[in-house]
Amino acid sequence: MGAGEICPVLMAKKYKRRMVSVCAFFLLMGISLLYWLHQAQRQEHLAHSTDLLAQYRALLEEALVQDLALTSSLKSYISVEPDLSQEDYAKFARDLLTQRNHIRNMGAARDFIISHMYPLAGNEAALGLNFRARSEQMAMVQKAVDENTIVLAGPLTLVQGGQGIIARQPVFRSDNGALWGVVSVVIDADRLFKSIEGHIQGARFAIRGKDALGADGAMILGDPKLFTLSAAAQAQVHLPYGAWQIAADADDPTSQRVLPVAVALVMILLFVLTVKVINQQQAYEQELLDAKGRAEAANQEKSKFLAHMSHEIRTPMNGVVGVIQLLEREDLTAGQQELLSAAQSSAQNLMAVINDILDFSKIEARQLEIETRPFNLDDVLDYITSNIKGAAEGKGLRFELVKASDIHRFWLGDETRIGQVLLNLVSNAVKFTGEGTVRLDVRAAKEGTKGQLVFEVSDEGIGMTPEEMARLFRPFTQADASINRRFGGTGLGLVIVKNLVDLMDGNIQVYSRPGEGTMFRVTLPLTAEERATAANGQTAPKVPDLRGKTVLHAEDVDINSMIFNRMMTPTGCTIVRAHDGEEALNRFRDHKPDLVFMDIQMPKVDGMTATAALRALDGKVPIFALTANVTQEDIAEYLRSGFSGVLAKPTKLSELYKLLLAQDITAPQL
Repeated sequence: MGAGEICPVLMAKKYKRRMVSVCAFFLLMGISLLYWLHQAQRQEHLAHSTDLLAQYRALLEEALVQDLALTSSLKSYISVEPDLSQEDYAKFARDLLTQRNHIRNMGAARDFIISHMYPLAGNEAALGLNFRARSEQMAMVQKAVDENTIVLAGPLTLVQGGQGIIARQPVFRSDNGALWGVVSVVIDADRLFKSIEGHIQGARFAIRGKDALGADGAMILGDPKLFTLSAAAQAQVHLPYGAWQIAADADDPTSQRVLPVAVALVMILLFVLTVKVINQQQAYEQELLDAKGRAEAANQEKSKFLAHMSHEIRTPMNGVVGVIQLLEREDLTAGQQELLSAAQSSAQNLMAVINDILDFSKIEARQLEIETRPFNLDDVLDYITSNIKGAAEGKGLRFELVKASDIHRFWLGDETRIGQVLLNLVSNAVKFTGEGTVRLDVRAAKEGTKGQLVFEVSDEGIGMTPEEMARLFRPFTQADASINRRFGGTGLGLVIVKNLVDLMDGNIQVYSRPGEGTMFRVTLPLTAEERATAANGQTAPKVPDLRGKTVLHAEDVDINSMIFNRMMTPTGCTIVRAHDGEEALNRFRDHKPDLVFMDIQMPKVDGMTATAALRALDGKVPIFALTANVTQEDIAEYLRSGFSGVLAKPTKLSELYKLLLAQDITAPQL
């Protein structure tokens, strides 16, 4: 065979090898791209499932929060009215059930025998039910009593027919602390889940965790296979005791057609497919950004919800705190004063919980700001001592304040937040100490050219293990579950302390051993003031003299109006009441008041609209917002809208009088 014959053979083999190589390359590229598309499609599917699951979980948690709040309302009512009749119970329960269309009934079992029921029609078979005779239900009832919290049972078959989820909570009499029984709210499971699924389309959902057992519980809703699918998203719904596990798998009807089309595009037009891949990548990244935006929006909505809940709770608390303050000025017996002190303590504790939740929501939304202004360190320490001394003495503890002799009196910083940090730490020390001493040491230090204040709060209490200390600054947690049962609390206090210290560029350390007590050390970088530029502490203001003056009060809630009138009675002024913003405008024109207190949320015309109209009539008369909306954003908006200032609900008598004394229309009594 000659050279001329060899060359064509070699060329044929060469092109054959090249063709094989090209085919292999395209095949490899096709397989690679097909795999990438499959993974991208899987990730998109999972992201979509996660987004739908988040929406489903938010709606479910919101519905459960509203429904479970009914048990607390029933518990509180029965604890102070243990001998209530069925008629009284039905009246109270009927008011609670407004706009809750998936509540089957609400019952109360005195001595574990159902004695009260609403609605009674259709639930007669439940009356007289003895939980002790039903071991499966008594176990959940006993768990609620032992844990002193809300326990969910079910879904289970009800004696009056149908399936329901039962939320139970123990009731202890407020007069002697004895166990009265339990209250229960029966949630119609089908109506609950259908109401949520009606708002979310395009996915399959499943829930397991019967009797709040989480992943170990039986199925409640949907197909159990969803919990085994890798493309399905999963999450937990945390309940007051226990949890549910939920899963979601988004619908994807086009998935079977995408892959063959992708393979054809890969084999025919590599360039077009490359462009498509780039576009898909961009779309995927955009979807992640959109998901992040939705998550941030959801967080903002949660903050708005917490702020709204704060307003809704502060409004009735205005009546509670106002009545307590008015009663303090009455001539009471020792026994009455003791009851009043207990009520005041409970109100203060509730307001502390509300403020903790509001502060936590601000921290999550990154809206909490630290102020820098001169303050007197002695005022802060006096504030801590006056607030903790009674609680410490009530437990037989010694509270010691040790302040270094060479420390400056005046500093630049946020006096309110520093006091909040210290009071939280000292209160915790008192709470977790049975006997002995709680001590607050204060000294100054230097780091380079910067000044520092060092606060050490030490106690001789129960102490903590390293594992417990590692969980200290997690939200909604205690060192262990038994601590929450024994001492209570939201589990937010130390989280807020840690965030406040971080916002002030400080440092917090904790040292503890079980049974040997705990010591928290807080170091804050602050600047000492050489001159007394900080404001000195002020004594409680005297009663203002407003005789001959007219005060317009716009308020739609009668009890708030009554409390305000009683607070203002000692001043001698004339109160003109308006029930809404429209009436306030008419009263203003008729009476020409010297001062205006304006609620914000009112029917017909709200407070901000009414104030804008009043300012058009009179630009000088003082107008103060008297409201439960007291976030920094709210206050700034009120001041921009023409208000002279803001007075928060619940209203402190001392703050009201201080505000009145600052006006030109009055002078303090001599």
